[in-house]
Amino acid sequence: MNHSREAAGETRKIKNMLKSSSVSLGSAGHDLRSTARGDHRDFSREECRAAQGAMNAEAKKDLSAVHYTLGDDKPGKLSYDWYETWQMRQERAHWNPKLTLKPLRGPAG
Repeated sequence: MNHSREAAGETRKIKNMLKSSSVSLGSAGHDLRSTARGDHRDFSREECRAAQGAMNAEAKKDLSAVHYTLGDDKPGKLSYDWYETWQMRQERAHWNPKLTLKPLRGPAG
């Protein structure tokens, strides 16, 4: 009986050894940076500020200006009803031949 326990223990050791890996990938550290990043030097904050461009004052003023108007779409200025679709306009014109469809125009036109 003692012999079978020893054999079972030895079999277990062999199974565990076969399940384990005998491959070692090494323990040396790796530098995982690309050559572009490795060759690039770090710039100081002062160097970055000195290299930063400045926008022309007139161009900056023009970009921050408002180029549109709000509130100019009152019902009296539009050639259509606010809640009227193009299909609704066509139906109305179909049943009333005297009605002519004007092209849609926005508030500016």
